[in-house]
Amino acid sequence: MDTKKSKTPLMTMTSITHAYAIYPELPQLIEKSCIMRMDGWILRKGAKNPEEGHVLLMADHCQAMLNGLLAMFDAYKMHGRPEHLITDPTEKESLHYGDAGSPRLVYGSTA
Repeated sequence: MDTKKSKTPLMTMTSITHAYAIYPELPQLIEKSCIMRMDGWILRKGAKNPEEGHVLLMADHCQAMLNGLLAMFDAYKMHGRPEHLITDPTEKESLHYGDAGSPRLVYGSTA
């Protein structure tokens, strides 16, 4: 039985496939949003095999959320980190992969 002093985790994320900020629907709340979501494989206490799932984390302020996201990108080598963020929408590892609003994409080009 777990107690408040127990040092055993209830869940462990064994791998992370995506990490991103969650923004509210109301534009005036975006600056105050400090929630991030991590998708990946979670091993629950007592389980033998991990299962796919997600975890929501809330930071105490927005800068802490940004630092947390960049730390996840660095630790799991996501989006070109730790060297630099890839922003080219034609690169699969980019944060903006397939972004139709990007000025770098040229539609209808045959060259």
